[in-house]
Amino acid sequence: FLEFKDEFEVRRVVQLLARYNNPGPLTEKRGYVITTMYDKSRVLALRPNASEYWACFVRKFVLSSNTLEALTNPPEKDKKTGKVVRNPDGSIKPLYQNASLPKNIIMMLMRGQVTTVFTGRQGSGKTTMMSAAISQVDGRYNIRVLETAPELYLREIYQRRNILSVAETPTVSASALQDALKKSDAALSIVGEVATDVIAARMIQMGQVASIFTICSHHANRTTDLVHALTNSVVSASGGSATPATVEPQVIDVIKMDAHLDYDVEGHRYIERITEVIRLDAKPYPDQEPGESNEDYKIRLDKEYYTRRTDRETFTTQNIMVFDPHTFRYDVARDANGYPVFCSPEL
Repeated sequence: FLEFKDEFEVRRVVQLLARYNNPGPLTEKRGYVITTMYDKSRVLALRPNASEYWACFVRKFVLSSNTLEALTNPPEKDKKTGKVVRNPDGSIKPLYQNASLPKNIIMMLMRGQVTTVFTGRQGSGKTTMMSAAISQVDGRYNIRVLETAPELYLREIYQRRNILSVAETPTVSASALQDALKKSDAALSIVGEVATDVIAARMIQMGQVASIFTICSHHANRTTDLVHALTNSVVSASGGSATPATVEPQVIDVIKMDAHLDYDVEGHRYIERITEVIRLDAKPYPDQEPGESNEDYKIRLDKEYYTRRTDRETFTTQNIMVFDPHTFRYDVARDANGYPVFCSPEL
């Protein structure tokens, strides 16, 4: 909808958009600038040679407190007029069926103090859903938020709660701020986006010792990818002092639930699934059977050892709730026999 007569005009507009709040010059050496506008919108400006052309992305954030009810059960709208569709009795027709299911599950996860990761691609509504989920957390809990760039704005939404958000600056890194938050009195720790190896390692540490439970977002497509990505990040951040075999059990102990969000080509946002991460119990090595020779027993032990070192999975995933994009219906996940699947007893 917007045209420019030449590249100079594009360059002028991009530089003007990236100037507010004094983030520093957009130079060829720097390549990009991230800043926040007066209305809390986030601006990402890029220029050659870092980018193939001058570009600017402005992301708006609605600071009104979106409820879980509004996010999980939006009204159906007419495609031509955009007006809300109503039933014959005059009531508003919901877009999704059985929408109370995901809302109640998220409510129980927050009230049950379960560490939950909100995953999904960009624009799927992870930040908005995290913000709405905070409404179900005990209001007496202190909340500390770590972000790469300000997005959640929880203090503006929940003005009567004890909330403090920190975001990295050109001179203060996110890892340093995370260390500082350890000295605070956080009952709930929130990581806006786990995007780097260092932040992933600190997030796992926060989930173990820093607070009662943790909420964060990630771009993983599957729950197994989430566990493996966090494991690899922690190993990478350790500088070689840790291995996947030692890190993965710690990740599994921290990450309990994965709420994966998505949207279709028409822009309908929904919770595609809610998945539990279940740690498989460690089984003892087999004992020597009566009459078994020492040589045969050693061969069997060696086979078991190398099997555990290579192929044996330490965790499994289990969908609790799924969404059908064809019928627009939420439903509990079912096993191969058609019976509903519930959370593990330990959760």
